[in-house]
Amino acid sequence: LPPPQQQSKTQPLSSTKDESTESLLRGEFNAVMALLRILPKAKLAKKSCDEVLDTLAHMQNLRQSIYQMKLRSDQAVSEKSRTHLQHRTTNYLQRYCLLIAFASYLLNDYDDKNLPNTMRFENWLEQRAAVNNCIYSATLNHD
Repeated sequence: LPPPQQQSKTQPLSSTKDESTESLLRGEFNAVMALLRILPKAKLAKKSCDEVLDTLAHMQNLRQSIYQMKLRSDQAVSEKSRTHLQHRTTNYLQRYCLLIAFASYLLNDYDDKNLPNTMRFENWLEQRAAVNNCIYSATLNHD
């Protein structure tokens, strides 16, 4: 048996890996965390999106799909396969970010009482360059 000190040195590495995996499975990607800093009511928007994703998980859970695609691309043998899987991962991540932004829009700026005067999501997003940039530059290459 290794001395207790050696066990405690190796345990944090495993624990850190598990924490990182759990963090990613919770949807705590860098792009998402950036959105949480710039969107109003972003935590509530993410929570709402995550509840819907969990409810519809029997079809596909986008958070889990992002993580699974990342793992598959990391393990891909050919460059062509890796590139394809990275593209899919990025696409899924951008969708997830877009859903969070849309939920924020609904929570903050959508006014169904005055439907003719309500700003469309497309216009809302165009007026928020930082949000738009965060969504469409989202990638797991830096996560």
